[in-house]
Amino acid sequence: MFDLFKIKNNVHFRNEWVEEKLKSIESGLKILDAGCGPQNYRKFCSHLEYKSQDFAQYDGQGDGNALHNKEWKYGEIDYIGNIWDIAEENNSFHVILCTEVIEHIPYPNETIKEFSRLLKPKGLLIITAPFASLPHMTPYYYYSGFYKQWYIDMAKDNNMEVVEIVENGNAYDFVGQELNRIPSYSSHKLVKLFLKIYFRIFTIPLLNFLSKQDTKSKEFLTFGYQVVMKKQ
Repeated sequence: MFDLFKIKNNVHFRNEWVEEKLKSIESGLKILDAGCGPQNYRKFCSHLEYKSQDFAQYDGQGDGNALHNKEWKYGEIDYIGNIWDIAEENNSFHVILCTEVIEHIPYPNETIKEFSRLLKPKGLLIITAPFASLPHMTPYYYYSGFYKQWYIDMAKDNNMEVVEIVENGNAYDFVGQELNRIPSYSSHKLVKLFLKIYFRIFTIPLLNFLSKQDTKSKEFLTFGYQVVMKKQ
């Protein structure tokens, strides 16, 4: 019953999926966390040889014009620089992880090409990105999202194949997340309070109920896609 009142966001489903994928990787393999940020998934890679990469210039505040993470600590990074030009030899990694990164880089196609270069034959690319997103982490924000056909074509063009593609949430989950943001847009305290209470008590439970019954809406609106590609 109380689950109906919980706010689902894009992290809700993605973390479970990424954790499952990482824990299923054979021990001892070498993984690159590309665009690692605060390295949130490193804790699931203790059985792997973990390497991190990021351009390491985002400070948690950005230019202040969009949604931002206020706390942002990179930690130690192995490769600092552009994600589409990583200073490492061909066929260096068994697995590359790239989560919610490619919307923040100006050259996403070139980045997939670089991942293919770095992966060993039969290596895996585990990648997630939004399908539809609001501007965040600006000025490092270039694309609102990517449709699933983009992943299929990028894999085909770069000697890889898509072995799994999963929608992250559905239309009801997406609308619930965005409705939960709306009160914060108002500068009027009473309006903000009314909207917050109304959405939490009436709208969010209804959307969560509809989400549980849903079978089709994710084809039209979803937080994003969770994809596994395999190099030939």
